[in-house]
Amino acid sequence: MNDWSSYALEDLLMFSATTYFRMFELHNATWWPAFLVGAAGLGVAMFYHRFSLMLVALGIIWGFVGYAFVSHQYGPIFPYAEYLAWGFGWQAAVFVLLAFEQNMLEWQFEEGFRTTLGIGTLLFSLYLNPLLFLFSERSFTSIELFAVAPDPTVLATSALLLLLGGTGRWLLMPVALVWSVFSLLTLWALGIYALVFAPALSLGCIGVALVPVGGTRAPTCSGNPNVDRRPPPPP
Repeated sequence: MNDWSSYALEDLLMFSATTYFRMFELHNATWWPAFLVGAAGLGVAMFYHRFSLMLVALGIIWGFVGYAFVSHQYGPIFPYAEYLAWGFGWQAAVFVLLAFEQNMLEWQFEEGFRTTLGIGTLLFSLYLNPLLFLFSERSFTSIELFAVAPDPTVLATSALLLLLGGTGRWLLMPVALVWSVFSLLTLWALGIYALVFAPALSLGCIGVALVPVGGTRAPTCSGNPNVDRRPPPPP
């Protein structure tokens, strides 16, 4: 019997860094406009204080990324990708459920590190994360975009956990946690160390979100279904 201790992490992968980058190139060639739609939809929902609309938009984004990327792009090169895709589908359903169960989730802020980290990470996931390609061997056509690729989408969700209160936020952690660990280990095994920053930051946000803090809650308008909870400054 083979000694499992003799195997390194990279021995468990069935693809190389070149194949990994090529996967994003093929995906972006078809679906890059989803970034514009997703980022605009999230920004509009937050700007006009439409909390429920934001959650529905995130549900659609998670469902799309799980189906179009995790299942159809990752699936052919990673045998367990379907399980991850189902996780994305579950997360999408949770977002939509929380959009209609307004008592389970609300904005919650505190002055200081927690809110600053949340807003800063959210902006990073939308606009700066694609620039990480400058520190790796990948081309511009293989960059990772919010609402198109998993890492920035998961990172944006992890950032929002720092800005949300209520029991519903616990339902948003498991899939984000699992994907962040999986992505970090995959990138490390491939030797793409610069890109480890995004999943590592996501794990950091989740860790901070687990710490109970008595923040200042934003005013709510839950009695009027057309006026949702007040969000932080839009990205």
